[in-house]
Amino acid sequence: MNLWANKLLNFVAQMGLYLFCVMAFYLSTGNCYFIDGKIVDFSLLGWALMLAIWGWGLVFYFRRKNVKILIFATQLSVICFTFDCWRLFAFAANLSAKSYINILLVAEFIAILIAWCIKNNFLLSSALISLLLIYTGCVTAYPALLSWNQILAVSAVWAFMASLQFSHWLKPKFMFLFIGVLLSGWCCYLYYQTNGIHFYEAKITKPAQNVKVSIIVPVYNAEKSLKRSLDSLRKQTLKDIEIICVNDGSIDKSGQILADYAAHDARFKVITQENKYIGAARNTGLAAATGEYVGFLDNDDWVSPDYYENLYRRAKFHDADIAVVAQNYEIFNRVGNKFNKNSQIMFLLNTDVIDNLKTEFFKIPRFVWDKIYRKSFLDKYYIKSSERRTFYEDFFFILQAEINANKIAVAHEGKHYWNRLGKTTSRVSNVPFSEEPALLYLDIFKYIQNAALSPEDKEDWRKLTLIHMEIVFIDIYLSLREEDKDKWVDYCQKLFPDVSFTFSEEKFNELMLKYIVFR
Repeated sequence: MNLWANKLLNFVAQMGLYLFCVMAFYLSTGNCYFIDGKIVDFSLLGWALMLAIWGWGLVFYFRRKNVKILIFATQLSVICFTFDCWRLFAFAANLSAKSYINILLVAEFIAILIAWCIKNNFLLSSALISLLLIYTGCVTAYPALLSWNQILAVSAVWAFMASLQFSHWLKPKFMFLFIGVLLSGWCCYLYYQTNGIHFYEAKITKPAQNVKVSIIVPVYNAEKSLKRSLDSLRKQTLKDIEIICVNDGSIDKSGQILADYAAHDARFKVITQENKYIGAARNTGLAAATGEYVGFLDNDDWVSPDYYENLYRRAKFHDADIAVVAQNYEIFNRVGNKFNKNSQIMFLLNTDVIDNLKTEFFKIPRFVWDKIYRKSFLDKYYIKSSERRTFYEDFFFILQAEINANKIAVAHEGKHYWNRLGKTTSRVSNVPFSEEPALLYLDIFKYIQNAALSPEDKEDWRKLTLIHMEIVFIDIYLSLREEDKDKWVDYCQKLFPDVSFTFSEEKFNELMLKYIVFR
């Protein structure tokens, strides 16, 4: 009993000392400010403190051969470095921090293994503390730093090693049994978490009879992300749905994945066509849709289980032609979620229904996939997607819908996860020149001119579109290759001689700030 109490007190004392030193380090380190990706102010006091403590431990080791102090100082340095990583991540969105965190976790696992082999209780307990603080700090500061699988793994190892530290009376057979149960449970959890159809899931043999929402998924070479998207749809709490997957000429395994899902769940419909781009694929799905409402999902995005049920309920409650979700999440660089807390989202979170679509034009996200649309409404006004192969093809569909809609209902529950893997910014760079974006806006102005609107309404919608067009054209200009920028400027002036464009980052930021455009 006394031995166990001494170990526990030793552990608690070390924990308190670590926490005190780490908080001192954290508080002494100034915030890091970034302007255009460059550090402009950073206090080195915290780093100096960390290195001083480690140096102090090193001196004591060589002078007095006290390995405990060196271990303590080294582990403290590891913890301080970890806290600085997640601090930089949280305050400066420094996405490289995750790789450092993973290296630290592996290093601490190795330290624990060595401590166990050489039966060094001090190293074992200090490594356990380090491991605990690393993943606790990361998860608390920013969950994206660690995946749930990593959190589970760290928790399991920590619990097991702690049991060895404080329960020395455990017999080897119980230890191996504990390890076996732990690993089996972890493997089952990992299998449950994997995307795809699992053997224990029952087939759905009948399609929905009274389809409330038709969900159209254009698919093109998406074998790596497609299962996650389709899983999020088949697990929807709204069961009366049909999922129309349009295979737009994929040459990878996307077609086989779609066939597997259709064989397992009768609510899936698969349409195969030659590659015609995303707008044409959406139109193909729209022609086949039989639901009361229609929604769209990109083949690399996914939604929460209650997503379409909440959208449908809000649309029905307000008898709205369109319903939009208030919360979108961006996923950057396989790191995690980043909530768009901009003015548009804040507007939507405090709004139940939007009646005046012209007044609130720039407060409504310009995406086609974060909404559902009444099918009879789309058919009545012949609303289709643009089939041009260009960016911003969503805008043509959205503008047609907003010009003719009676209102837009806002759903405050449900989340759409917007996949932007491999990108660290909202803007693509080094894009080759294309005439298609400019021609798209010619199509839009032609639609406004021919719409059944009063002259005043036509002029209002034309002015709103001009503002949006200017922002988009500047954004495209900034994304182009250097050798194509002058060509783009000349082409825009040729197509729209009455519009005065200023192609600069400053003008872009000015317009974005003024009109709060959601890209």
